[in-house]
Amino acid sequence: MRTEQGRRDTPEPEYRPLQSPEIPPRQTKIKGAMQRVPPLRALKYYYLRLLRLRGNPFVLARGIAIGTFVGLTPTIPLHTTITLFLCTVLRANPLAGVLMSVLISNPITIPLHYFAAWKIGTIITGDPVTWDQIKEILHQVESKGVLDGLSFLFQQGGSMLESVLLGGVVLALPCALLAYFASLALFLARQKRRMQRFLKNYRETEGSPADE
Repeated sequence: MRTEQGRRDTPEPEYRPLQSPEIPPRQTKIKGAMQRVPPLRALKYYYLRLLRLRGNPFVLARGIAIGTFVGLTPTIPLHTTITLFLCTVLRANPLAGVLMSVLISNPITIPLHYFAAWKIGTIITGDPVTWDQIKEILHQVESKGVLDGLSFLFQQGGSMLESVLLGGVVLALPCALLAYFASLALFLARQKRRMQRFLKNYRETEGSPADE
């Protein structure tokens, strides 16, 4: 009885939730600096990632061609969606397509190929679209979401959109063909070097018939 009475009189320990340690201001600044990756460093990472892709050279080359084509078309809000769709339909490597699309269309190159698309489109259609209008569209598309950006594009008028899209397609087609054959040659040469290296290592390990 005394034992039970003693247990009743003993107060239960107070529960205190664990608290995460506070991060010093210096560590917070370092963490924030690490999250801000420079654009050139990010593009270098995507480029190396693209070169390290493995698979069928023809499938990889088709993905690179699709990424090049989509990246040069003035369809910024839908680049990834269009690339994945075309890669699925044409049986191309989707990762190669997305990586190439990012390499082609990024904050550094977007003004360049949009200017080229605008110039080619105005020459073909004769539509008097100014470069200031194109820059305003780019600004609105980048600042708004995907749906709002598309809505803004269609509100600008069909002739302006048609002119820029036509110029982008004319610019993208030869570049996509060039990217396909160049990447195909690169991946085939890499596959050949790997096969030669494999055969050389196999002969050194097992011994070739000529040595016997």
